[in-house]
Amino acid sequence: MKATLAALGLTLLLSACGERPQHYAYEDGRYAGKPDTPAWQDERFGNDRAQWERAIRERNAKQSEYARMRGGG
Repeated sequence: MKATLAALGLTLLLSACGERPQHYAYEDGRYAGKPDTPAWQDERFGNDRAQWERAIRERNAKQSEYARMRGGG
């Protein structure tokens, strides 16, 4: 019984040893991680922001329940 409790205590004690820090890397107040590119800088939109904005508007319009019910059914 004591051995089981000792093993359980040791397991609980050592379980926190593998915790990694979960914060972003900042240097001088700026994020120092992977740089992100804007969504329109993709081969699908050919670096055309206007085309990307049109695609977003069309996608949002298709998600409207009112527009979908008017369309047919």
